[in-house]
Amino acid sequence: MASYSRSLPGVSRSPEPANSPRRKPRQARSQASAEAVVQAAAQVLAREGYPRATTNRIAEAAGVSIGTLYQYFDSKEAVFDALTDTLLREAVRAVVEHLDDHGATLDARLERMAVAVIAVFARYPGVLRQLDAALGSSFRARLHAAKEQSRARLADTLRRAGVRRAPDLAARVLADTAEGVLFNLTADDDRDALARELVALATRYLADDGRSPAP
Repeated sequence: MASYSRSLPGVSRSPEPANSPRRKPRQARSQASAEAVVQAAAQVLAREGYPRATTNRIAEAAGVSIGTLYQYFDSKEAVFDALTDTLLREAVRAVVEHLDDHGATLDARLERMAVAVIAVFARYPGVLRQLDAALGSSFRARLHAAKEQSRARLADTLRRAGVRRAPDLAARVLADTAEGVLFNLTADDDRDALARELVALATRYLADDGRSPAP
């Protein structure tokens, strides 16, 4: 889970979180420690919930001292903002990579994208709800930015594919539907089955132009 990775072409960087890391790690060992903290934060948040996800618990789960954690993050909110940044970057990367596979059919691209995006969040079921409840975090603003970027990319793909529905509105409907599924993931979910159902819903929806049948 790399929180300090480069952007892919076509993947814009999100604005800096309100609770920025205290300092950005430069050396490989320091970066590994910071990334371990972010990954541990996801595990603790999913397991314990926001109120109990203290910096002490996060540091313990990461296998670092509390002092090491505070070298990079000045509060647990800063850790959660870094976690948000990491998860959303991975999700947007999956959207871009799979929608840009122009050698595949639209259905195949949608299914691969759905599988990849679900896999990002299924590692930590419930973490999106916990991040949304985190006081003082920039989660909502950053989620909106990532969702808008993904929606725009999907709309462009639908436009190029010549779907019968209005591409921008269709992309919004599909993005909102996917968000609901991602927020409600559980540890018992069959991720591939969920992706197939999402794609089945999307393909049937896109096959119709949305107009009422003539009387």
